[in-house]
Amino acid sequence: MITLIFKVPKNLIARSGWSKQGGYEIYVEDTRSGLKLYDCLFEKGKEFNVKPGCPKTY
Repeated sequence: MITLIFKVPKNLIARSGWSKQGGYEIYVEDTRSGLKLYDCLFEKGKEFNVKPGCPKTY
């Protein structure tokens, strides 16, 4: 498990979606914090093969 503390205001992380694969949706307050969070998540998730996706990208 990875614990990630990201100091930006008002982020929402939801485990939801219509696909059977499951996943998370992340909503951020502004673009700048979203880009930083995106880069950080993918850097920390390399060992888990974390990738962006949708139901048709498997």
